[in-house]
Amino acid sequence: MKLFKKLAAIALVAVMALAMVGCYSAPAGATLNDKQATALAALVNTDRKTAGKKTELNRSTEAEAILADYAKAMVDYLVVQNETTEAAGAAAEQEAIRKLSLLTIDGKKVDMTKSEMAVGFAKGVTATPDMIKNAMEHSKQKTGGIITEVNTWAPMVNADDGYLAIVWAEKSGATAVIAYNIVLK
Repeated sequence: MKLFKKLAAIALVAVMALAMVGCYSAPAGATLNDKQATALAALVNTDRKTAGKKTELNRSTEAEAILADYAKAMVDYLVVQNETTEAAGAAAEQEAIRKLSLLTIDGKKVDMTKSEMAVGFAKGVTATPDMIKNAMEHSKQKTGGIITEVNTWAPMVNADDGYLAIVWAEKSGATAVIAYNIVLK
């Protein structure tokens, strides 16, 4: 019993010492908000109905699981904008795209050339699905040094068929949302 108490005391001192020098910290990551993701998916399908589309886009849980790490990396970048979080976001995006290219849904592969991904951000405000929709309708794209406005919401609303993946990540007053319109081959 005395040995156990000594080991416990040594372990506690070691953890406290590491915490004081910054080598140890409790994990604090982004959280996924499925309630908001579901509300955003409902907005897509409402707009589809208004546009005369007869089918709703069903959500793909498989694709959402693939995109979760990318959404978390993007919200980490929003919170701490530095080279490390930027590189982690780029790596997470590449890995998500690689995994999506291998994904099979209903026995069919994802058509990577026809599928569209949109990313929406909010920082310093409590984001709502309507805010993210508006941000996606007025996205900015830089091509060859020229910045243009692009509606990344429209491909989801106007898709003929397929699936939808929406991942909503939150952390420290920042929100990153990835919406992916999945077209199958």
